[in-house]
Amino acid sequence: MNLRKLILPFSLVLVIAACNPLKQVQGYQTSIEQAYETKDYPGVLTAYNQLDKYHSSKGSKIKPEYLKKAGHAAMEMENYEKAEEILLKSIALTDDIESVEMLASIYQQTGKTDKEYHLWTKYADQIKSEEKKAEVSQKLFAIEMQRKEYEKALDRAKKMPSLSDPRFMFMRVEALDATGKEEEAREVCNNLLEKTQILNRPWNGKPSTLLNGQRIGTKQKWQNTTKTRTIRHTSI
Repeated sequence: MNLRKLILPFSLVLVIAACNPLKQVQGYQTSIEQAYETKDYPGVLTAYNQLDKYHSSKGSKIKPEYLKKAGHAAMEMENYEKAEEILLKSIALTDDIESVEMLASIYQQTGKTDKEYHLWTKYADQIKSEEKKAEVSQKLFAIEMQRKEYEKALDRAKKMPSLSDPRFMFMRVEALDATGKEEEAREVCNNLLEKTQILNRPWNGKPSTLLNGQRIGTKQKWQNTTKTRTIRHTSI
């Protein structure tokens, strides 16, 4: 009996929808909303595909709120290709930052670093949360370091909140040293050493020499004392 009660309203929606184009669209939209509320993600995508087929035949566009729900449903089902396709449509219509965050998460999970980088480069300024903005800035900074785009990474570091995580501070030292800013690199390096108590004296040699000698020995200590985010720099 309970199963019949759940199925009947959905069936009625489809029957009514078949008789009138406007009712048809509204029926698919209602189906998406109802399925999404109950976390019936396959049901969301079924209704979305019907809605997409209708709009494609009419040359019209799906409303952004239904694109976002369908994109999230595909993401929850780990159908990342479909989720990317849907979320790109949502972003193209509204530049919705929630859709951007979901798409960036998909790129991160699927190892599409270049796409994640370009996406956040375009939309990072629209992030309202300072914590999220700092997280994204660090992520972009780490990617630039991996690419050895040191000048770009240093420009970004100037706009970032104060770096307290030793991993990112050492990355900055590496970038300064790689671009010939040895004195500034040494100053930053010594400030970091003082905070982390790696050495009990200032370092007057080349920053790169100290970095190469200290990274391995302090890696485990940093991991144990620092909250790790999803970003990791392989050379540390």
